[in-house]
Amino acid sequence: MDYGDSHRRFLKCLMAANNVVAQNKMIEMYCQCRNGDDDQMPEDATLDVGIPKFIEQINQKIEQLNLSIKLVTCEATGEKFYVLYTAQENELTKLVAARQWGQNERTVLKTIVRSIVSSSHGKVTLATCARDCAELPDKIKRADVVKALGTLLRENWLIEVDGHVYIGTRSMVELKKFLIDEFKEQAGICKLCKELTLRGESCPSNCGVKVHQTCKKVYFSKSKKQVCMGCSKPWPDNDN
Repeated sequence: MDYGDSHRRFLKCLMAANNVVAQNKMIEMYCQCRNGDDDQMPEDATLDVGIPKFIEQINQKIEQLNLSIKLVTCEATGEKFYVLYTAQENELTKLVAARQWGQNERTVLKTIVRSIVSSSHGKVTLATCARDCAELPDKIKRADVVKALGTLLRENWLIEVDGHVYIGTRSMVELKKFLIDEFKEQAGICKLCKELTLRGESCPSNCGVKVHQTCKKVYFSKSKKQVCMGCSKPWPDNDN
């Protein structure tokens, strides 16, 4: 299938969803976009072949705009999401300026991200978000913090699960350079999927390998021996 109206409809739907759509919603979205071509259930509506090929066709068209769509694992939930992001690596300040964010959104995002990364479990409560922002040298009114946080959650830069706030998949992709530069000790590249991880598990033998917990589970479920994919030393279960 050549690039056409179904691809354009798909891209518009992704943008309407604030650039992030769960992988388990992709078949439904794909079929809805293809229905304009009189297809009710395309034979290629599969998560392993058809949809990735469809996404690649879109990426070939939008790469000239420094845009790309990527499949990303949420470290908070283990779910996979397709994310439309700016492929050009920008500093956080340049990125938010390009998106016409205000000072509050930029300050709140930086503050909450730092709180999340420095926490022992990679998450903070909504109350902690408000407290940390209130303690900033440049005071931000509580109402403005709530408004900025709402924007960041709605646009998938942050996510909320059971009253706790985590770094969102959109931030993990678009703010990758900022996160790596800012949090050198915590940040790493997953040995298996080659994507950024802040909450990943490190090889117990300290060989330098780091992986997402979800990637590790899938890898070991298919492996005869539970050993590090880097140094080949034993990697016992340490799941919480």
